Amino acid sequence: MTDYSTKRIAIRFCTPQVIDLIEKLPRGYKSMIIESALTTYLNSEIGQRLTDQLKLRKKQLDSISKSVKPPKPYKPSKPEKEFLRNQLNGDF
Repeated sequence: MTDYSTKRIAIRFCTPQVIDLIEKLPRGYKSMIIESALTTYLNSEIGQRLTDQLKLRKKQLDSISKSVKPPKPYKPSKPEKEFLRNQLNGDF
């Protein structure tokens, strides 16, 4: 948890029905109602199961990504060019 009394968080809504419902709310009440609805849902039994499933899925994905490292691609070594004196030009 953060120690902030308030924190600004940007959330993108994609469902037109949800967007319409939010836009119909009176000015000054949008964040309060969204916060209340989110708190109620996440504290419910279904919300708790959802958050537990999401945490478990993230934990599994993190462990898979850490344990599986792709092999490094094979890079053939560059052939060394033989140094020839007659290739030098200029005054030395």
